[in-house]
Amino acid sequence: MQKNLKLSELQNIADKPIYIKRQIFDHSVYPTAPKLSLSNIIQLFQNLNLLSNIDHKISLDHFRENVAKFIPSMNQKDAEIYFLNFKLMVEDDATFVINAVKNNSNSNLQMNLNNPQQSLIIEKQLSADVRGLAKEGLNSQFNEGFRQSSPMSMNFSPLNSPRSKTTRQNQFTSDEEFELHFIKNNLKTILQLIINDPNSENFNLTAQEFNLLSLIFSIPDHNNNQKITLAQYSELYQQSNQRVPFSVIQNYILQQLSLNNDQSISNQLLITGLTKSVMTKDDQSCRNKDIKINSCEDSFIYIDSAIQSVSITNCANTTIFIAGVHKVASISKCENVQISISANFLRIGNTIDSIINYYGSYPPIVFGDCRSITFAPQNANYIEFLERLKQAKIPLMYKSSQNFQNPTILLNNPNINYTLQKPVDFTAFILPNKFLPIHHTLVQTFEQILNPNFQKQLAIIEEKQELKNTNVIIPLIAPNDYREAIINRYKNHNEFQKMIKSQGLTEEEQKHLHSAVQGYFKDWLVTSGQIKPISDLVKLIDQE
Repeated sequence: MQKNLKLSELQNIADKPIYIKRQIFDHSVYPTAPKLSLSNIIQLFQNLNLLSNIDHKISLDHFRENVAKFIPSMNQKDAEIYFLNFKLMVEDDATFVINAVKNNSNSNLQMNLNNPQQSLIIEKQLSADVRGLAKEGLNSQFNEGFRQSSPMSMNFSPLNSPRSKTTRQNQFTSDEEFELHFIKNNLKTILQLIINDPNSENFNLTAQEFNLLSLIFSIPDHNNNQKITLAQYSELYQQSNQRVPFSVIQNYILQQLSLNNDQSISNQLLITGLTKSVMTKDDQSCRNKDIKINSCEDSFIYIDSAIQSVSITNCANTTIFIAGVHKVASISKCENVQISISANFLRIGNTIDSIINYYGSYPPIVFGDCRSITFAPQNANYIEFLERLKQAKIPLMYKSSQNFQNPTILLNNPNINYTLQKPVDFTAFILPNKFLPIHHTLVQTFEQILNPNFQKQLAIIEEKQELKNTNVIIPLIAPNDYREAIINRYKNHNEFQKMIKSQGLTEEEQKHLHSAVQGYFKDWLVTSGQIKPISDLVKLIDQE
């Protein structure tokens, strides 16, 4: 006989803390689309369910068509981004992005149609709009009536940076507190989405339905490495066919839900609060982890590893290098940062005055209050770099080296502006001395690294310790025209040196020439913005 757990029995359940999965908020929340409401989210997925094939899969083309029907404020490119983001959140790897790139088309992509989980992800888009509501009206305005319209304001103040506006908010002291508040105040709506019935009041959930919440909730790791489901961990379900009342589940979650304990989850790494520091992380400490870099200022961070995902938030005046990100890299609420990164999927939101050197399978996605963003090719060069890309399952393709040139502006936001770095201004990324570069003679063109014999040549050179010392650094996966600009710069430098030596200048004339060259060089440093990282490094050296 089936037994339903009663609310009074909840007290007998031992303390079983659960945490919010930060990945959902970090990597899949965008500004709320105009007229996006919970009611048209439900209509969208109910209609998609009717169109799905016998394997309960939906194609990207069908998804685009239905988004246009139920959420007309989103265009086809917006729908594609949501589609890919869903797959990245619910699937273990990003090979579908890679395959789509290789086939030069996304049209044949299909997605398992799990209505509750996917509608939960879209429901989180409403949190971007909710964040601006008054605290006392948060729950009522969100839950009552399922807002029929909520246009995103495009009237951003040019005097306020996204990071400053976030810092000034006193309603929540951190993103984690906001997420906790949002989940708790909208838990009933979330559970209604799980059963695919937004109008139900008194209902029960099966263990299978309860386990769908694993998309947004995580549990502490267990020492025995045995994977257990959310239902097993909670001890709410004693029998396989048991149904637990909504009120019991709601009270359990409200009692046990806590701010994230990052130390309790082994695949997460938190880098936070660095100030005027240099940090280098090797592959052993970071491989396949979800990394969060938060609130770092005036610092240099180098991650030589293939990681699962990365979130970079609230950072200022900071230089960051990340070798390879298998799934999603998200940059949010940053000012004056330079980030050199390779990833299969890159999101940039509410960020200003920054340089993004990018190589990736999909063009970067830009949203929110973004201004003065400069996109440039990925500009790193060191011996292990190509191996890190392979470990992160980021394919070597010439098209991927050019994807920085075609960022997607989500929701056609007219306030977003960006520029593309010109080849003449392109420079190699300065890495610590432990990152030994591949000699420039081996990487004159992108086609050289695609040669099947390239890795063999590299292995021989490593074994013989040859050609490692070089002052000519050519970024490994930059487009050829950007490589040529660097090569020509070195050629001009060498020719200029030869010309000076051939003039037979006196010592006094050499001093005058030296002063003139230094003056022009300083002017270039200032006008190009290259003086900033140099002055920062000098300050760090002085402090040491």
